[in-house]
Amino acid sequence: MTRDSSPLGGSITVKRDDAGSVVAWLVGEVDAAVVDAFTTGTAGAEPEPTAVEASEVTFIDSRGLALMLRWATRARERGITAELRRPSAAVVTLLRMSGTGGLFAESTAGGPAPG
Repeated sequence: MTRDSSPLGGSITVKRDDAGSVVAWLVGEVDAAVVDAFTTGTAGAEPEPTAVEASEVTFIDSRGLALMLRWATRARERGITAELRRPSAAVVTLLRMSGTGGLFAESTAGGPAPG
């Protein structure tokens, strides 16, 4: 489940990590155009992420937040607490402003987006 939207200023890549968790790597500017490019290319694809690696996010708007919250909500419906790995200052700020940070368990796990 990869949709590289780098020409748009950011990207979202979803893959399994070494532990088998489905992780979404958010990179750069995660805005409406990047989210639209990702969701268009992955509509109906399974499984959905239960972890978000967000250390490389430089900007995130409400559409990026909405996507993260959808993943967290769907994980919770399956009895899983979504994991937020190494969130950047941009992500932390938006989660605090929106009061939605409690939907995620923060973690220092993670690493650079897969190539």
